[in-house]
Amino acid sequence: MHQNIIAISIIVAILTMVGVFYVDDYHTERLPDVIRIATGKKGGFFYTFSAHYAKYLEKQTGKKVELIETTGTGDNAELLLKNQADVALIAGGTVSMENLYAIAPLYDGVTNVIVRNDSKIESIKDMVGHKIAIGPANSGIHINALTILKSFDVDPSTLLETNRYFSDMLKDKTIEGAIVTTSIFSPDLRKVLATGDFKILPIEKVYAIALDNPFYEPYTIPQDLYKTAPAVPDKPILTLSSITFMACSKDASNVLVLSLMDALYKNYLQWDFPNLIPYSKAKNWSLIPLHPAARSYYNPIDKLDSLTTNVKAFLAFKDMAVALAAVLYIIYARWTSFKKNVHEKDLEGQRELLNQYLNELTKVERIYLKTKDKELLQKSIDDAFELKLKIVEHVTNEEIRATPLFITALYQCHNVIQEIRLKLEKLQI
Repeated sequence: MHQNIIAISIIVAILTMVGVFYVDDYHTERLPDVIRIATGKKGGFFYTFSAHYAKYLEKQTGKKVELIETTGTGDNAELLLKNQADVALIAGGTVSMENLYAIAPLYDGVTNVIVRNDSKIESIKDMVGHKIAIGPANSGIHINALTILKSFDVDPSTLLETNRYFSDMLKDKTIEGAIVTTSIFSPDLRKVLATGDFKILPIEKVYAIALDNPFYEPYTIPQDLYKTAPAVPDKPILTLSSITFMACSKDASNVLVLSLMDALYKNYLQWDFPNLIPYSKAKNWSLIPLHPAARSYYNPIDKLDSLTTNVKAFLAFKDMAVALAAVLYIIYARWTSFKKNVHEKDLEGQRELLNQYLNELTKVERIYLKTKDKELLQKSIDDAFELKLKIVEHVTNEEIRATPLFITALYQCHNVIQEIRLKLEKLQI
């Protein structure tokens, strides 16, 4: 009994020390009164994402969040280095990360090579001598475009008016095309492609480019992604993607980084942005060095490494080996429980997400059953296609995908689209 009390006392002392360590390391730090996010151009996805995220961050921290409009990645990195922003969005592989840390991967930026339907441009090499928008200088879109042009030995100086933003094509008919790397949910991108005046070209030798550049991966743009009648694209398009991530300076506090990550993963941001990389995948991302607090957030067991020095002070105690074994057992038990809880929460979140999409599909069905308006019916087709895409892209858990509910959801999307098309055909007769 006495020995048990001693052992318990030692364990309590160790855990007390651990608690003090956590308090000293994190909770003595304070959040800034205003959290500044370097974003991008209004209408672009950097800004759109940041504006939605800011709402969750303000709710999470109780602090005001300021959005700084920029030209994109290059400006954002500079603002971090000058301490004129606390956090920023960065397009992977476009700027040096010296004196900067990544916090979390956010989503795939997909390269869209866009040309007008009546253009004779059939490949990137054909763009020489034509007006091609590759984005404002120092933006992630611009730097990505330069990398891709270089892969095809195309000198950017042989293109005309290159520093234009791609949505300028809507007003300036002399711009024949654009090279745009952004989210497939970018409002500006969808606005351009929804006109039906443009087509998307595949990128040749994507696998060779991806092997040569660790930030690129092959990506297939699904048919009908941006528009269904006429289809844009009219067939699956092989292209490239690169990760957009959240970044901070190396001086960023632990409490700021942890608050940023809580706002990212402990809310319903993925419902707003279905292509947001989930926690389960983000924790395995390793292209860019992570801030120490971010590493601990993704892998809580790593935090134990920093306790080694503190634990050594207790090695002189009698029965210390037993006490340490007890502590390790507690840690192991809690870690096992933590992993189980994370897995269960992930499953529950995926089920809720799938049920939400099914509820939205039911609303689409109710609309098309009650209307004969052709425009409304076409919109219902678009909505059903988008729901199908969201289900495929965001319900990623293999256990959920193996359930009849997931298969039924995809089948129901397909049926709804076909039924609306039949109704449209009958109305046109």
